[in-house]
Amino acid sequence: MNIQAISLIISEPLRVATPLILAALDELVTEKSGVLNLGIEGMMLVGAVASFVAASITGNIYLGLFIALISGIAIALMSQSTANASTYNAIVSTNNAIVSTNNAIVSTDNAIVSTDNAIVSTDNAIVSTNNAIVSTNNANVVIYNSIRFSQVLTLCQSKFFNLDAERLAGGYR
Repeated sequence: MNIQAISLIISEPLRVATPLILAALDELVTEKSGVLNLGIEGMMLVGAVASFVAASITGNIYLGLFIALISGIAIALMSQSTANASTYNAIVSTNNAIVSTNNAIVSTDNAIVSTDNAIVSTDNAIVSTNNAIVSTNNANVVIYNSIRFSQVLTLCQSKFFNLDAERLAGGYR
């Protein structure tokens, strides 16, 4: 092994894990203050997708960063207002925010992935056909949204880091 390979083995995990480390530190401070914040992953994911969309449309990375900041704040305020305005506890309100976040990102997925219109519209037809069945079992909807959401994240990561989307997502379908 040469020095470049060793450097790559050490630096790449740190580069990839930095957002998760920062979120974990934020959660640590929040938990020490006595606040239960279950929506950190949702805020990060909404910020990542919003940043990707803004940066790809405008070509300005700094504007994408600003849009990510604003969208994360909006999700945090939505989660907080849901917790304050209702008699539900924080866990229920955070789950509502996560479900609405997944729905927003799935609709963003439909807008971003214009090359797979036939596949996306087929998926939408299957979901709308099964709405009567799925309405009694909401867990299936959340599972479907998280599957689509992971595909969007894989696509966003591949576009941001100039990697091959087909290799990462195994043929994005």
